[in-house]
Amino acid sequence: FDHTSNLPTYGSASQSTSGYTNPSYFAPAYYPIFAATNPGFSAATAAVYSALGNMAGLGTLPPAWCSNNCTTAGGGGYPNATDYQYDAHRVPWRVGVDYCWGNTAAASHLTAINAFFVGQNAGGIGNMYDEYTTSGAPCTACTPAAGPNSMSLVGTAAVGALAGSNSAFVNSGWQFVLDGVNRGTPNLVAMKNSYYTYYNATVGLLDR
Repeated sequence: FDHTSNLPTYGSASQSTSGYTNPSYFAPAYYPIFAATNPGFSAATAAVYSALGNMAGLGTLPPAWCSNNCTTAGGGGYPNATDYQYDAHRVPWRVGVDYCWGNTAAASHLTAINAFFVGQNAGGIGNMYDEYTTSGAPCTACTPAAGPNSMSLVGTAAVGALAGSNSAFVNSGWQFVLDGVNRGTPNLVAMKNSYYTYYNATVGLLDR
């Protein structure tokens, strides 16, 4: 954790967010709890929401990586760093947890994301893609290219959608994740890509 910027770093290999950071590591619901015994976390929630507010100007959906205060997308040379990919899926989940734990102000940071996924659900939840550009187009240029039927994408988006009047999407997302977890091979059959099965199953289980 960088106690200069009051933002989490992207792992133990980095002690600073002065260059870039991963917004999916923001976990504002927990910082007031940490601050109760470590005052160093007292400014973390405000810092995270300031960065998320900056990131809202980068597109409808958050990028996987951003500059230290999230005024620009990308960083670190990571694949698909400027897109809404598997790292970025965790943003509505993290912010959604904060909302569910009583921070109603978190809802404003989920409005655009929720509206996008509720709109996508109109075409059928099984047709939602696992990777998008921040403008909301399926990321065909991503590596690998965007594919359908991702428990990670749907489950985390549904947690974020708990903030607002999005019950149809929340219920569809819950059922989608439940079916995937019960089946045990959530993406292997649909995508022929076992690489994503472990991650999808893990995040899907946590979303439940």
